[in-house]
Amino acid sequence: MRCLFWNAKPKSEADWRRVIKFRIRVMLAIAILGCLTLAGSLVLKQFDLPLKNPSMLDFYCGVGVGLIAVGVALWVRLRGILKDENRFRANFVENNDERNQAIHEKSFRTAAFILLITLYCVALVGGLFYPILVQVLSLCVCVFCISYWICFQIYNHQL
Repeated sequence: MRCLFWNAKPKSEADWRRVIKFRIRVMLAIAILGCLTLAGSLVLKQFDLPLKNPSMLDFYCGVGVGLIAVGVALWVRLRGILKDENRFRANFVENNDERNQAIHEKSFRTAAFILLITLYCVALVGGLFYPILVQVLSLCVCVFCISYWICFQIYNHQL
């Protein structure tokens, strides 16, 4: 899961060090986003708003706490990798291993396919009860496909 959203292929240890520092900043941003989500849901709980589903505020609290926990845990892990030279080198070698990169690419393609099929099935079944669900999930599938095509075109010209 750690390579789900980025797959860096640095050429040197200095490049890898910059990648890890960037990831540390991303983890801090995720933790801050979690704090904002948690704070927003707690503030909204103070007001007696006529919500259609009041338990959603509890869900948002849980999401906020989860983002904080993940952001802080991965921040600590990445800081540990930067501080320990042996762990840093082992992590660099593991990241540049061609087998791991091939596994990542195949896993990501399979997960994307499963996600699209799941969204389609949920749209079909859920649309029987909530027609807006078909439109929202169909839009998600379209956004995914269009963004994939755009990214493919960009990377095809760059590489």
